Amino acid sequence: MRVRGFTLIELLVVIAIIGILSSVVLASLNQARVKGRNAGTTQQIREYKNALALYALDNGGQFPDPGGTALYCLGDYEDGICGINGSMTTSAALNTALTPYIPSLPAGISQEFSNGTVEGYGYQCTPSGGYCPSYTIFWFLLGYPRSCAFSATAIASPDGTSYTICSLSSS
Repeated sequence: MRVRGFTLIELLVVIAIIGILSSVVLASLNQARVKGRNAGTTQQIREYKNALALYALDNGGQFPDPGGTALYCLGDYEDGICGINGSMTTSAALNTALTPYIPSLPAGISQEFSNGTVEGYGYQCTPSGGYCPSYTIFWFLLGYPRSCAFSATAIASPDGTSYTICSLSSS
């Protein structure tokens, strides 16, 4: 009596089914990873908003002056640069002003895309007398379109699909 095993066709069908199921699971895991990163970014922006509000309470309603009108990194970055392809630099004055309100200045995530690198959070204001009457914070979320928290304005990435740039003004 001869014991019969599986035929080649049966084995190939099982392997194809396993391949299809694993691709569905991997796609779901990637979406969960993106949502997790975006939730972490939103939480860090909330911390910065609170730190800026506390700073303003202690300084007559004025926000910190980073030392100019350029767009500056919001957070502590090893190399001192962030933004789209390193377009922003860190402001020591801004970091010093916020440290009492948020001791560990979290740096934003860094992500490589086909058209370059996007990293971190941005801060911009128009200083007057060492302070700023208002500010704008910029950050990015993976994927497009995404809705930005805090009723911030959503802007598409240059390629229109990779990420969403969020912009929030204090006034």
